[in-house]
Amino acid sequence: MIVMLLTFFAGAHNIFRVPLSKSINKSIGLRKTMKKLASSLSIVPLLLVGVGSAQAADLNPPVPGNFTNVYGFSSPGGATNGVNVTIAGGVANFDFIPSVLGADGEYDVDTATGAFAEFANVSGIIQDFTLPFPIAPGAPVATPIATFLNLDGVAAPDSVFDLTTTFGPTFTETASGTTVTFDFAGVFRQLGADPLDLDGVGSISATFAGETQASILAAAQTDSGITTPNSGTFIVEFVEPPNVPEPTTLVGLAAVAGSLALTRRKKKQ
Repeated sequence: MIVMLLTFFAGAHNIFRVPLSKSINKSIGLRKTMKKLASSLSIVPLLLVGVGSAQAADLNPPVPGNFTNVYGFSSPGGATNGVNVTIAGGVANFDFIPSVLGADGEYDVDTATGAFAEFANVSGIIQDFTLPFPIAPGAPVATPIATFLNLDGVAAPDSVFDLTTTFGPTFTETASGTTVTFDFAGVFRQLGADPLDLDGVGSISATFAGETQASILAAAQTDSGITTPNSGTFIVEFVEPPNVPEPTTLVGLAAVAGSLALTRRKKKQ
């Protein structure tokens, strides 16, 4: 099963924006965040808010607290739905199923809290993509994909996630199977009258029951590839806004600065 974790905060550019360079400094930091999320999801309140078909959904500023702004989705039911992975000619192809709007994959929203509350029950779209193969574990690869996630699930969305960087996968084998994990970085965007830029990082993990790394790669290099169901979880990182002086305070500071300048000029005379 694929698990996505993307951590970010939405804000009006200079007020709440999280520096992307800090968020993706080390791939291992993403996996630590994913583990924290996994251990916290059991206590996250499912504050689902339905959105009627006549009301467009928007991303909103997150509410305070850790893991209180959650967006979770899964592929529609059915053994053939999920993501199909094929490897050929030094390229790994990720094809999400079932197809919608001609190519990309549809998903159902399971959880939408805090900043994502308006997207409850709004099916989204994830874009098919490719990566070079092989990739060293944790190695960053530029993957500029606009509208990698279409939160609105329509042909002309207002709420999207633009992917910028993908990190090479790790394979973790256990007695029951193998988990393949990718890390991602990008920007969530709320378009329209009230635009927001939301820096994001995250992870996608796919667990293949009864498979080893060798068997997964071998199956992916066949004509039909290998398919697994997928699900995703996004969280918003709440960041306190910087202290902004009140207008009256700014006026007072300006007066003090002017007074000091006048005093300095008198002393020079």
